[in-house]
Amino acid sequence: MSVEIKPVFVCGNSRSGTTVLAKSLSMLDGTFMFDELHYYDELASKKKRYDKRSIMDCLYSRYKSGYFGSRTQPVTCPWVGLNGGENPLKVMFDQVSAELNCPILIEQTPANVRFIPEILATFPDARIIVLVRDYRDVLLSQKSKWKRKFRGGAKTPWLETIRAFVNYNPILIALIWKKNYQKIPSSESVLCLRYEDLITDPKKQLSLVCMFLNEPFDPVILDVAFVGSSLSNDSSSRGFSSTNTGNWKKSLPYLDCVIADTLCGNIAADFGYDRQNHSFFSCLVAFVSRALGVLLRLPFLVFLNRHRLRAQLRYLR
Repeated sequence: MSVEIKPVFVCGNSRSGTTVLAKSLSMLDGTFMFDELHYYDELASKKKRYDKRSIMDCLYSRYKSGYFGSRTQPVTCPWVGLNGGENPLKVMFDQVSAELNCPILIEQTPANVRFIPEILATFPDARIIVLVRDYRDVLLSQKSKWKRKFRGGAKTPWLETIRAFVNYNPILIALIWKKNYQKIPSSESVLCLRYEDLITDPKKQLSLVCMFLNEPFDPVILDVAFVGSSLSNDSSSRGFSSTNTGNWKKSLPYLDCVIADTLCGNIAADFGYDRQNHSFFSCLVAFVSRALGVLLRLPFLVFLNRHRLRAQLRYLR
């Protein structure tokens, strides 16, 4: 018996709460959540170099072993019939939904915020939830992201930890934040949700999300595990932490705030975030000092991001 699939894509800038929202929704009956599949930002762009079978194997490995686990535990996809024009991700959704008898499939790759038109072209009935978080808290979380290995993310590969430490670049992060939210398509299939609203009033916001998904609200989804933060250790506590916002005011370096306000302020105002104004001299010092820091780390940045840097620069053009 075939299952009518209801694809749900939770996306937004990295470190904006996509994982905690997806985990919360995955507690609804008849729901399955993938680990980050990174189809549109990584695999779809490789069609000229990799055949569909290779892409399918990679997707299947990420489904079975997780995003990081798929690198050390690759699994050959057992599904056949991939010689036609089927989209590999669509095949994945169809097969997993049938195998698990789950109609609601959640994909929570943050970078999917860049590919909303492509997603809707493949999945016309999809529901897309875009999470927006204060750009300064995003910078602070990215700055501390490398600490996740020591705060509950023990399975994070060492190379990824080192990459996160070297990669912190407030100019690039702010530019990507701005680009991600400049042109969110206006569609009945897309719901924008502020992270701050979610954690301060989760019942109200999750009720709105369930209404958007045309699913009944179940209070069980409020009892999500409190894990994944860059600023605190994973704990046995459950639920949404209303204190996990505004930490940039005491912990983000002033020069990084200057850069973030300068690059993101106008777009951020559309989402209700207040920017600060800074003098020309402060802006000059901030951008010059941070640009010099990038130049000093440039060889490490290029080596550790050789597969991603070109795509990021192409995205920002």
